[in-house]
Amino acid sequence: MRNLLTVLLLVTGTAHAGDFEVCINGVNLQGRPCAGFGSTLGGMRHQQIVAVGYDAMEIILHSERMASGIDGAGRSHFVGPYRGNRLTKLRGQTFSCNVSLDARQFRCVSWLPD
Repeated sequence: MRNLLTVLLLVTGTAHAGDFEVCINGVNLQGRPCAGFGSTLGGMRHQQIVAVGYDAMEIILHSERMASGIDGAGRSHFVGPYRGNRLTKLRGQTFSCNVSLDARQFRCVSWLPD
């Protein structure tokens, strides 16, 4: 217990020192946007986007295919940049998508830049 308390005190003391800030999904522990959060991509940091259901179907149907195939378990896979008009903020983002064997589950994950 004493070691845990020491670590917690160290973390809270360090969190207020200099430019160090603990952020989760662009929000600091006080619920405010992280400092420097608007420095890239027109106010947004690069973050991985996960789409499921109808949004994933939209991405699959309106993507330019770079690759596609079916794995050994029967899942369909698609890779390519989104070119549709419904999700305008995602246009041009490259996604890896998969569809379940029974075509009831759809999931797409965006690529992060290097």
